[in-house]
Amino acid sequence: MDRIIDNSKSTNKLIIKIFAIFWIVDGLLQLQPRLLSKDFIDKVINPLFINNHTVLQLAASRLSHIFLLQPLLFGLLIALIQITIGIMVFSNRYRRIGLVISVLWSLFIWLFGQNAGGIFSHQINPLQSSPGPAVFYTLISIYFLLSQNKHELITYLVLFFSWSLFWLVQMFTILINPGLIRMGIMMKLNNNIPSYLLSLNRSIQNFSLSHINLVILLLLFIPLIAILSVFFNRKFNIYISPIWISYLIFIFVYFQNLGSYYTGLMTDIGIMPIIIFIGFQLFDSGKNFNLIVNKLEKKLF
Repeated sequence: MDRIIDNSKSTNKLIIKIFAIFWIVDGLLQLQPRLLSKDFIDKVINPLFINNHTVLQLAASRLSHIFLLQPLLFGLLIALIQITIGIMVFSNRYRRIGLVISVLWSLFIWLFGQNAGGIFSHQINPLQSSPGPAVFYTLISIYFLLSQNKHELITYLVLFFSWSLFWLVQMFTILINPGLIRMGIMMKLNNNIPSYLLSLNRSIQNFSLSHINLVILLLLFIPLIAILSVFFNRKFNIYISPIWISYLIFIFVYFQNLGSYYTGLMTDIGIMPIIIFIGFQLFDSGKNFNLIVNKLEKKLF
């Protein structure tokens, strides 16, 4: 029994260090030349706020104006904040402070840098980064803060909520507006990718448009399987996980151009690696939702 507890603790320490590395990588990505110029606003921020006539857009516009006064200085400041968060989370001494800052900074990025994942401007697209990577950084940070206080039930529910949020957004967006899938495929850009991938991309694009109904069914079926997987035991998930992992990798590589890596505007590691990270942490817990419900019933009744 002690060995199992020790293994769980060591796994948790490894996972939290991986999360810290996510932040450090995001900070290093911010040091790309185009992200230290007005391109960061023109090519990354402004397109996210098109048709968003809310207070959020007004606040983002003011912040963008401030950034454009000294793009290099503020770009370096953003990189420094994110690298510092990563270093603090990685360390044992300053981890809690780092996680608190992580919650606040990622929430700030989600609202003013990612347009709250497009929720308020009806720009949610399951083939892109909706509902925004930063909101999951917030949830993961809360998860690690709670896990330090040994709130086992609540920490599991935070993971379950994070996991379900992503997949439910995927499903409901497609159900409400399946035309987004066709539009996303048609608007897939091929001019920024390496030449050796160009023919493959075009073949996938042509096949997807020719079998659009099949594609939509797959995009509904896989999220459903991913959500239901929390009700199954760990052995069953060994067979299920390759399905949703393959799906996330495909979307990340094909539709998201490796998180915009090919365009030189990759601001973070992307939402798909984060969801894979959440999935592994969720299923590595060795629990399933039924066990948690039973435990909750015992506490309440």
